[in-house]
Amino acid sequence: MLEEKIKEVISKEFGIDMSDISNDFSQENTQNWDSLRHLNMIVELESVFELEFEPEEISVMYDLSSISKLVELKLLQK
Repeated sequence: MLEEKIKEVISKEFGIDMSDISNDFSQENTQNWDSLRHLNMIVELESVFELEFEPEEISVMYDLSSISKLVELKLLQK
């Protein structure tokens, strides 16, 4: 469920279908992943999950796995 919500945010922010977001989704293999979309994704994740990310956390959110792990960790710390 958590990963589905994350995929919904990614889908919205990157303009891609959720079915196209696989476990290997990352900056390296996503053509339209630029700094603006990255920041928009972060803002949306913060809104959806009611979290706040630190700059050093944002810099390591470069693929679906790292995003999911960090969101899960932050939710556990709430």
